[in-house]
Order: sequence, then structure tokens, then C-alpha cells
Amino acid sequence: MSDQEREIRVNLLDGSEVIMNTGDRVLLQASSPGAIPLSVVPETIIDDVLAALEESQQQKVTLKEELEDKINESNEFYKWWQEEVSQRNIYKHELAEAQQTIARKQLYIEKLELSRESAQKAADGISKEKGLELFEARQTIARQREVLEFYANQEHWELPSFGRGQSKVTSDRGSKARELLEEGSDKA
Repeated sequence: MSDQEREIRVNLLDGSEVIMNTGDRVLLQASSPGAIPLSVVPETIIDDVLAALEESQQQKVTLKEELEDKINESNEFYKWWQEEVSQRNIYKHELAEAQQTIARKQLYIEKLELSRESAQKAADGISKEKGLELFEARQTIARQREVLEFYANQEHWELPSFGRGQSKVTSDRGSKARELLEEGSDKA
């Protein structure tokens, strides 16, 4: 091989290797034993190889740009995903706190209900007791009124016009008043 000539080796898609010398007009297929040499114009092959090389380099640049875009998209998605996970964790924490608050409030409400029920029972008891006292007081007042009306009635003081008699008041001798006083002392 002279200084001006150079050997070009190209691997084809089928795995075979093409060997070409820039000074030769022959293309050999080294991986195929017994292949028939083809006569070609070296400039055409070199132009085709250079065009293919340029196209592959352009594809390499394009693929590299696409890869960088995909990496950037992936990084942006990863950042977004991290933010979403972080936000979800915040929401989970807030939900747990809210559930605890609800549980505490429900417990407080239950305590208030129990307290209210206890107070209601106590009030009912007091109300019944006071109602009974009120009923008894009204009965006592009615009896007192009856006794006062008895003593206040002039007819009861008058003596009968015939024979030896007593007025109703003198025949009573204060028994109605004593009974009333005894009733009051029994209740006290």
C-alpha cells in the first residue's frame, strides 16, 4: 500500500466486513470465502461512505439531543413526582391529625352527653321532689284556708237560739287548728 492509499473497513448489517483500498477499483467481501470481486469506482464508494458517515453523525447528534430532552423530561417528572409524594405525605399527616381531632371531639361530645344525661336525671329527680313538695304545700295551703274559713265564718261563732248549746267554734275547741299544726310538724 502506498502512502496515498488507505484501506477502509466497513462492517455491514449482516455482519460481513467490506475492505476497500482507495487506490483499488475492487471491493472484497472478506467474510464470504469465494466471493467474486466487484469492480467499482472508488470515489463513488468513498462518497457513499462519507455520506453515510455524515448521516450517522447527524443521527447521533439528533439522538443525543432527543436523549437529553428525555432525560430532562424524566428529571422534571421525577421532581414533580417527589413534590406529589411530599404533598401526599402532608395530606396524610393532616388527615391523621384531623381524625385525631375528630376522635377527641367525639369523646368530648360523649362526655357532654353523659353529663347532660346525669344533669337531666338530677333535674328530673329534683323536679319530682319539688313537684311533690309543691303538691304537699298546695294541700297544706288548702287545709289552712279551710281552717281559716271555718274560724272566719261568723255563723260558726253564733250560739244556737234554742236551749243550751255551744257554737261550732267552742265545740271544736281548736281541734282543726291542732290537726293542721300536727300535719305541718310531721312534714318538717
